[in-house]
Amino acid sequence: MHNISFNDGLEEIMINNDTSRVIRWNPTDSHFSKRYFDFMDYIEALYARVQGISKEIEAVSGTEAAMEASNTDAIRGTAATLAALGAELSEMLDKTFNAPISEIAFRGANPLSPTKDGHFLFDNFLTAIAPVVSASVEEANKAAQKRIAKYTAPVKQLAKSKRASAAQ
Repeated sequence: MHNISFNDGLEEIMINNDTSRVIRWNPTDSHFSKRYFDFMDYIEALYARVQGISKEIEAVSGTEAAMEASNTDAIRGTAATLAALGAELSEMLDKTFNAPISEIAFRGANPLSPTKDGHFLFDNFLTAIAPVVSASVEEANKAAQKRIAKYTAPVKQLAKSKRASAAQ
């Protein structure tokens, strides 16, 4: 079997200094921006859905009535809904980065799990990864612009010369 090596644009992001938790993604993927903005729209809609579920949880928990069979069924239903939403969120995150990063990031936990700081697990992840993504995409765009300028400079110079000749 032959092997080829080429720059495929992949970058690596290690999570919490754990070498077994490395995300590989491509900031030079020209489809990434669209997938990212679609994901952010999805997150906005998800917050609204989760707020509704939070109200359901408050309605059935925290009292002796929560132990009743009818409330137990409601809690199970809410838990199933949260599990489905967490799986959906993980799928959307993987699709956005075009890589299976949710398992690496969340280690099987529901990304909608609350953390000690009061945020969802996925909120903390997005807050941590956003500056890295932004810097990587910006760096990739600058490199592309520099490379494109190398090829477009002669055309721009020719157009400038033609305008100068026409003006004389």
